[in-house]
Amino acid sequence: MCCVDRLKPQPKAAIGELVGLLCGFVNRYLKKEFKLEQVEVSWTRIAKIYWLVLWRGMLFGVLGTLIAGFLLPVVLSPFDVSEVVFVWSARVVGALIGVIVGMVVFRMLFDKMFTDFEVVLVRPGSQNNQIGAQ
Repeated sequence: MCCVDRLKPQPKAAIGELVGLLCGFVNRYLKKEFKLEQVEVSWTRIAKIYWLVLWRGMLFGVLGTLIAGFLLPVVLSPFDVSEVVFVWSARVVGALIGVIVGMVVFRMLFDKMFTDFEVVLVRPGSQNNQIGAQ
């Protein structure tokens, strides 16, 4: 078989492999039941969570502020707004950026798997919520 023949797409095999990978992903990650195990709330774990929120919040906050600080004058300059309107617009945009960045960072916290724990939300009263009851 020539090397060019190996590069030709094999549609049936590729689709079958893709479906197999997708089914494996669904079975492994989406349908898997997780057994919850309570871990001690230690200062080390609190520091890891705090550090994640702190540095990501600062990084994304600074980036969002830089982008808004560049775009806001560009957007408002054709309207010849007064300095007071510009300052209040910057305050409102900065507050919105802070809220959005905070929500994104906390969402990232719930997606993060630390080395010895992860932060999860558990519905009260669910069967898996019987943490430490064994």
